[in-house]
Parts: sequence; structure tokens; C-alpha cells
Amino acid sequence: MKTIQHTNPDSTIVNVDVGERVTIAAGVTIGHAVFIGSGAIIGAGVTIGANAVIGYESEIERGVHIDAGTMLYSYVFVARGATIGSNALIESRAVISRGATIGSGALVERGVLVRRGELVENRAAIVIGDLAGRTERMVNAANG
Repeated sequence: MKTIQHTNPDSTIVNVDVGERVTIAAGVTIGHAVFIGSGAIIGAGVTIGANAVIGYESEIERGVHIDAGTMLYSYVFVARGATIGSNALIESRAVISRGATIGSGALVERGVLVRRGELVENRAAIVIGDLAGRTERMVNAANG
């Protein structure tokens, strides 16, 4: 683990703990005291707020906004243009599709697929089927 200030001249990165084999593209802004696990990929134009955690082998595509205090467990995929509010918890192997919004304090459980443009305000918890061997869960519109 190493603490870095900058990896790309077009990015703003301050006191970030970064694991091995991490890729950080141009135009990224990462707040103070963020942890990025080994093998993570951070796409161009991503913003990550202070005190966030990006788990091992997670991938965040370009243009994603992640607010302060949010935690992404390992092997999470966040498609471009998604927004994740402060203090949200995204468990391992969750997939956040393009343009989805995860609200502040929300929980996205392990293996959940949040569909394109969907809004998760509290938790995604209802199993609705199997998609190519992956459990897909529907967002609970009743907020919990």
C-alpha cells in the first residue's frame, strides 16, 4: 500500500491510499483519506469524495460521481454516468448500471444488479430471477 498525491497531471488526488496495480485515468478528483484497493480501475472524469473506500478489483467507469464516506466492497462494477450518494454501502459483486442513482445512506446488497437509470433510495433486496447465472434483485420501491 502506498499513499499518493498524484498519478496523472490532469487529476486531483490528495493523501489517498492506493493498492498495487491500480489504474487512475485523467481528469479524476479524489478526496482526502480515500482507500483504493489493489487492481481497481478508476475511469476518466470520476469524482470520489473524502473518506470513501473502493474495494479490490472494483471498476468505476468514466463520469461516475461517488460522494464522501461511501464504501464499495470488492469486485463492484459501476457503469459510466452513475451517481452514488454519501455514506452508501455497495456490497461485493454488485453492478450499478449506466445512469443509475444510489441515494445517500443506501445499501446495495451483494450481487445485486441495479438497472440502467434506476434509483435506489434505501436498499435493493427482492430476488426476482436469475440472469445468466447471476441473481438479479429488484429495487425495493418501499425504501426498505
